[in-house]
Amino acid sequence: MAIILRDTRTNLATVDLRYDVGAKDDPPGRAGLAHLVEHLMFELRPAPGAPPLAADLEAVALTSHYTATVPAAAIARLIAIEGRRMAATCEQLDDATIARERDVVLAENAQTADRAVVYDLVSRAIYGDDHPYARPISTDEIAGATRAEICGFIAEHYVPARASLVITGAVDVDRVAKLTGAVFGGFARRAPRPPLHPSPPTLRGEIAIRAPIDEPTALVAFAAPPFGSRGVAAAQVARALLAEALADADRDNDWIIGTDVVEIGDDRAPTTVAVVTVRRPEELGAAADEVFAQARALFEVGGRDSGRLRTRMALDYMRQWDDVASRGPWIARFLQYADHERFMLDELAGVARPW
Repeated sequence: MAIILRDTRTNLATVDLRYDVGAKDDPPGRAGLAHLVEHLMFELRPAPGAPPLAADLEAVALTSHYTATVPAAAIARLIAIEGRRMAATCEQLDDATIARERDVVLAENAQTADRAVVYDLVSRAIYGDDHPYARPISTDEIAGATRAEICGFIAEHYVPARASLVITGAVDVDRVAKLTGAVFGGFARRAPRPPLHPSPPTLRGEIAIRAPIDEPTALVAFAAPPFGSRGVAAAQVARALLAEALADADRDNDWIIGTDVVEIGDDRAPTTVAVVTVRRPEELGAAADEVFAQARALFEVGGRDSGRLRTRMALDYMRQWDDVASRGPWIARFLQYADHERFMLDELAGVARPW
């Protein structure tokens, strides 16, 4: 799917081309292959010795990932670069590049090993060992990944059926539509893969986890609504209010070392996790009780005032929509995860009346 949105208030343009591929698609025994391939997709070379795709992006883009913002006059060049990525073949990756990027990812794994272990343990406890979200983003299993496995992964997943394209900014819609048709229209079409509908998290009872952390930490998980659904804004308001309440509890109680409220999983089945770090293991039960008490208090008459917070959230929504660099990725996120085209309208309504 492709969307082109004109905005004459700027001289910039943003292209967001994303592929529905990730750790959930890693083959058995190769956890982290999707992450490795993501690195390699910036190293494609049209000919031996030619600059990689990343160098071409850096020459034209002000910001870049699979999302890039450029001066509007360079939009044709950026579209052509993304066309090269979709047309990628293994002939554009030499063995030395594959080996170098594999080493880069392995070094990243070593730097984040403890944090990754904790995240993986928590994800498996919440979602279950066999859930797509319980799969680690990167592991050292990629050390044994062969060229054939890498090339097969690219051929299967970096295809039009898995892609969504959003172009926004100071562009001529008709001209850009012709450009995108010329660049992307010639690719072989496949029947789109059925969308992933992951099961919601399994949140029952208590689980003790031994993890490489310095202080005892209680985690309380709450199922959150999928991105794009009508309950998202209310969940965001509640999450922010809970974070404020737990921060107050941290200031008022010496036995609490720190608090946080985070979201894990994916936009299709997210989980909100309240985090309370304490001084001694025997205080973990009290930490969990504190989270539940503060969560219940959010909905009591005379509870925390959310008016200022909701006003700030509404302004943030409008800023995202008004910013040329963030609008495209936001629209693309809706295309990937939501089942409607109302974009932020439901969220704005939810912020106005969260519950």
